[in-house]
Formats: sequence, structure tokens, C-alpha cells
Amino acid sequence: MPSEDNAPLLHARGPPPRLPSLGFLYPIYGIPYLIAHKALHPPLRSRIVPLTLLSLVVFFILFFFLYLPHVLVLSFFHGPLAWVNAAFMILSEGATLIAIIAEAFMTEPQLIDTFDTIFVSNGFSYLVRRCRVVGPDGQLGEHKVYPYLKWQQSGRMTFWYILELPLNFIPVIGWPLFLSLQAWHLGRWQQLRYWQLLGYGEKERAMMVKRNRAGYWLFGLVHVLLQLVPVLSIFFLFSTTTGAGLWALEAERRKVKIGYGEEDREVEPEREDEELVPPVPGWIMRWLPWKR
Repeated sequence: MPSEDNAPLLHARGPPPRLPSLGFLYPIYGIPYLIAHKALHPPLRSRIVPLTLLSLVVFFILFFFLYLPHVLVLSFFHGPLAWVNAAFMILSEGATLIAIIAEAFMTEPQLIDTFDTIFVSNGFSYLVRRCRVVGPDGQLGEHKVYPYLKWQQSGRMTFWYILELPLNFIPVIGWPLFLSLQAWHLGRWQQLRYWQLLGYGEKERAMMVKRNRAGYWLFGLVHVLLQLVPVLSIFFLFSTTTGAGLWALEAERRKVKIGYGEEDREVEPEREDEELVPPVPGWIMRWLPWKR
């Protein structure tokens, strides 16, 4: 694996784009897209069993040992609502714990493969080739640029989670406020891979976030809510990455329409299996914007 020290430097061209509107729908769009496209299944399939077991074990331990203590503490602040709010708090803590373990040790390479496959199979492999080797038939190879979230960034998100966790003690509005703040922190990082493909440094990333702040927050809010679903949160982790890829893909398509970045484009080589990603079934195409 290439290190951050010897990774080649990429240079972005032009100002950061404004992402398509209704970004909060893309985590939902990612669900049928992931199901319908078999080329996206191998990364998910390789991790579904261990991650499901991880999810079951984590939620069993949390509910068995910590649910009643949560109810006891929250009863001083929430009264009879403590039973419900304690369950949501356990779900939030479990989802965060699973996400930290999964993304740090079990799924990050697979999530990156999912994102890259969407770009390669839709004619944007020239962007992916800036960061990794792509074979003539669309196979994803070795990384040229360090692709993973740095420990400083991951540690910063964990710090904010711990700092904001006590908000759950505030009656009625505490839990929604906590989730909203988590969405604020997490939404932008769902497109870390897109920033890497564009060659963005810290300055360009900050500009990208500034131009799309509301979109990233709403995207993150849907992501956080989906992660509260026990066991299925594992599937939603991949479908949200799929949605993030589709959101970025739509932005790139719009740039191509206006001729932005044409100097960077390459002629895509013909592949024997031209439909690396099979077409979406007709009943899905009617409501998916990237297929209209």
C-alpha cells in the first residue's frame, strides 16, 4: 500500500463545483442502485457476514448491559419518555461504535472500491486513474495515492461525538439536536473519495464544503438516520457510499455538459464486457434522476 509520504501530488483544475440539489435523496437512490448493479455486489458480499455478526454482538451487549442504566439516568431528565429515548441513545451509540470499528478495520477498502466502480463503469475512469491503477476491462488495481481517512480526521469526529453525546440528556429536543450535529460532521466526509479523485488539497476541500454546506448536512442527516437501523445499517453503509458516488457522478456529468475539464478527459478504451454495470430495471429508471 502506498504511503502518504511518497504518494504523487495531484493538482485540481478550476474552482470546486456546486453539487446537484436534493443531495439528501442520494443516500436513498443508492439503495435500489446498489441492489440492481451486480458489479457493486462483491465489496458488500465480502463483508456482509462479519459485519452482520459485529452488529448483532454490539447491539446485544449494549441493550443487555446498558439499556436499563440509560433509562435510569435519563429518567431524571426525560421522565416517562426515558424508556424510548434510552433506546434511541443505545441505537446511536451502537451505530457509531459499529461504524468506527467497520470503517477503521473492515470496510474502508471495500467502500472505496464501491465508489470507484461507479465512476469507472459510467465512463469516468480517467478520474480514477489519477489515484489508482485501472485495468483495460475496468478492474481496480493498486492505489497511487493514499486513499484512507487519516487518524487525525477520524479522531476529530470521535472527539465531537463524545463532546456532543450529553445533548441527549436535554428533554425532547436533545436527541434530534445530537443527530443533527453528527450529520453536520459526517456528511462532508462521505465524499472524501471524490475530493481525492479531483486532486483537492485542504484549501479546495474547505471551499467545496463552504459551497455545499447545506447539501452535505442534509446528506449526512439521512446517512445518520439510516445507520440507526440495527443490522441493516451494514447494507446502508454501502448504499450511502453508492449514493455519494452517484451524487458526485451527476456533478461530473454536468461539468462535462458545459465543457468544464475537457482538457483532462481521455478516450475511454472499449471493453469486452462493455456493460460492466448492468442497466437499471425499467421500474427503477422512472424515478432515478441519473437514468433519465
